[in-house]
Amino acid sequence: ALAGALMIAGYQLLSRVLAATESTLALLFYAALFGSILYGLMVPWFLEGLAPTMLQLGLFSSLGVTGWAIICLPPPTGMHPPRRWPR
Repeated sequence: ALAGALMIAGYQLLSRVLAATESTLALLFYAALFGSILYGLMVPWFLEGLAPTMLQLGLFSSLGVTGWAIICLPPPTGMHPPRRWPR
């Protein structure tokens, strides 16, 4: 739990520092890239000999593609960002 709290705190601090020079999409890309690399390195310790089936791999891949599409693709025509609240 402590390691997780430290990782979240580090991510928040790094995001605040990089927000001055990087775009939002770049920050999302960096978070996804480094998260994939770090979690990918930990996979051998958590598989414990149980390999996922082809169906599970397909579902996992479709989840990643769907997340990418939601973040990277433009919204459908006719959708507008919400207006700011009046002051």
